[in-house]
Amino acid sequence: MQAPVGDSRHPSVPVVRDATPDDARAVARVHVESWQRTYHGLLDPAYLDSLTVEGLTGQWEEVITGGTGDHLLVVEAGGGIQAFAHAGPSHDGDAGAGTAELYKLYAHPDWWSRGVGRAAHDAALERLSDVGYRSARVWVLGTNARARAYYERRGWSPLEGERIQYFGTSVCHDCRYARPLPAV
Repeated sequence: MQAPVGDSRHPSVPVVRDATPDDARAVARVHVESWQRTYHGLLDPAYLDSLTVEGLTGQWEEVITGGTGDHLLVVEAGGGIQAFAHAGPSHDGDAGAGTAELYKLYAHPDWWSRGVGRAAHDAALERLSDVGYRSARVWVLGTNARARAYYERRGWSPLEGERIQYFGTSVCHDCRYARPLPAV
């Protein structure tokens, strides 16, 4: 486990650390509330309404305890977990062994534009670099202009490729981004 980044004595300063099993419910809360705000108007409303903290807590417990080699980093601020990043080896069929993937990056909507998402993003890329990856990829909902602009500001570039996902009645076309990882 990597030492936390930040200062836990000052709750306004984000602390980034590895997730523990006790964090699964808080990660699920950030996941659900972020999705419901981010994808409002972009995804099937019934699907978004069906997302629950209880329903996702078990999935996040599995990620944390699964021993898959994935990395789940959480950001504590303001007395709780406000953001997280989940990353590991790329699932893309055309990715080489040195290619990682940022699977998920979410900040609680009340904490948008306050640095917690950036802290999770940067810590995840640093972790991937530390364990030997040289580049990373991320998939983004094509209609999520806010996320696409965010990644582009953080040094990600569009990469050819498209993925289709289904969320309730919504058919989503994801676009792919890539970037080199910082050298260790």
